Amino acid sequence: YADKRQKQNSKKNYKKAKSASSAKDGQADDSFPKSNSVAKMGFSYAVMGVGVQYKLISGISISPDHSIGETTMFPEAFGQTLDCHPHLDGILGDGIYGCRWITDLVSGNHATPYFLPRSNVTFKSKGALGWYDMLYSLWEDPQGWLEEYHMRSISETVNSMVKCRFGAPLRKRLESRKETETRL
Repeated sequence: YADKRQKQNSKKNYKKAKSASSAKDGQADDSFPKSNSVAKMGFSYAVMGVGVQYKLISGISISPDHSIGETTMFPEAFGQTLDCHPHLDGILGDGIYGCRWITDLVSGNHATPYFLPRSNVTFKSKGALGWYDMLYSLWEDPQGWLEEYHMRSISETVNSMVKCRFGAPLRKRLESRKETETRL
C-alpha cells in the first residue's frame, strides 16, 4: 500500500516540479531550505499507543509527511509500547489496522489483536496466523470480543485531551522541525 501511494505522489511531485522549474526560468535558489509540502499544512500524523488502565501514552510515531498512511507508522509505535510493557494482553485499534500483517505482528509478540475487520474479509490467513485467531475469536464470542474492542474508546479520550491541551496548529515549516515540535 505504501509503495503504491509513494508512486502516485512521485508522479504528482514530478508534474509540480516540472511546472515550477519552467516558471523559475532556470534560476538557482540557494536560500534557506524549504519544506517539501506544497500547501501550508500545520499538522502532523501521529500514531499513539495508549494504556487502557492509566491512559498513559506508551509509544508514539510522528510523521509530518502526509503521503504515508497510519499503518506504516504502526510498527514504530507498537515497538515503543512493547519496550515499555513487554507482557501485553491485547492491542486495540481502529479498523484501519485490521489487516493481516499488523495482526500477525501483534500476535507474533504474544498479544491478542482486537482490530475491527472490514466487511468483506475472509478467514484465509495467507500466512498470517494472528489474522485467523482474531477472526475466530470474533466469530466464537462476538459479544465478549466487542466488549474488549470497546475499550478502544479510551484512546479517543486521550486524543481529545491532547488536542485540547495542544490544539494550536504547528508553527514550524520544515518537516524535521514539525516532528520535534509535535514531540514537545
